[in-house]
Amino acid sequence: THPDYFTPKDDDDFDFLPYSGGSNRFATVFMYLNNVEEGGFTVFPRAPSIGDVQDPPPGALDMFGSRSWEHSMTQQCYQKLAVPPADGTAALFYSIA
Repeated sequence: THPDYFTPKDDDDFDFLPYSGGSNRFATVFMYLNNVEEGGFTVFPRAPSIGDVQDPPPGALDMFGSRSWEHSMTQQCYQKLAVPPADGTAALFYSIA
């Protein structure tokens, strides 16, 4: 989650309230500053994968209950659009409703 910084009092000309379609965020950038041995994906669970769908590594799902959100997210790292962290790369996505 992201608690937005700006409040509706900050600007009378713009709708900052997400409930009415407004927002104060146009885009988000995640910059990856180092490599990791495993994990660390930025997952977009509502977007389909753009590459080959893979199975999680052996044992990765065994750490979580089969109905837990962690189990589901681990599967989505390999089946949905997911950006692996790599030193010097970034993920940019626009905030659209």
